[in-house]
Amino acid sequence: MEERPLPPLPANIPPLDEVEYAILDLESSWKPQRGKKSHAIATLGMNETQYYIRLSHLLTNPRAELEYPDLIRRLRRLRERRARERHSLFESEEHSS
Repeated sequence: MEERPLPPLPANIPPLDEVEYAILDLESSWKPQRGKKSHAIATLGMNETQYYIRLSHLLTNPRAELEYPDLIRRLRRLRERRARERHSLFESEEHSS
């Protein structure tokens, strides 16, 4: 993993750990045509549930946003879009009953 200079942040915001960097690096380089993401996740020593919980926390981590601003914003947009899609699907199922 390459060394990154840490931008200044208040002292109460801890730096990212190696696993968090690995998760963000995987998200920034992942291409769907490269095979199953679950295999790449397994190489980090965690299952998919653990991975996505950690990723979700990273989306609200100020340090992650400072170091990976474009990636964090893109992943937040995807999360919000999927939440809207689930909500509209739920509403359409509710009205069709």
